[in-house]
Parts: sequence; C-alpha cells; structure tokens
Amino acid sequence: DHYFNIFFIPILRVKKGEPFIMCDNCERNIHDFGMEDNLWQGKKDLRCSNCGRALHKDFKFCPFCGKQV
Repeated sequence: DHYFNIFFIPILRVKKGEPFIMCDNCERNIHDFGMEDNLWQGKKDLRCSNCGRALHKDFKFCPFCGKQV
C-alpha cells in the first residue's frame, strides 16, 4: 500500500496494492482470489522430502539440506 506521509507518519492511504499470496513450499503465487482449482494443479516439480525445495531430476542429494533424494 502507498500512503501520504508527513514526517514519516502515514496519514492517508493513496493507493492500495494487489493481494499477493505465495506458497512457502512450492514458491508459486496467485494474483486473484477467484482462480479455478485446476490452475493449482500443474506440472509437479521434484521436491526434497526434508526441506521442500525444488530439485533437478538428476540430483541424488538435495543441495540445500544434503538429504538423499
């Protein structure tokens, strides 16, 4: 959100920002709340079972936490 400030004190909201939602596990975001459920279902990336980070299909170990895939 953008506010009109006087001496760093927010006085009046000038512009409201867009809602932003990001999943901590898959690192995907949504711009609208009214999206269809099938948009969430997409290509499933290979994820580490320990830390949840995205992995390349050729990795045998997670480069972030070191656990075997």
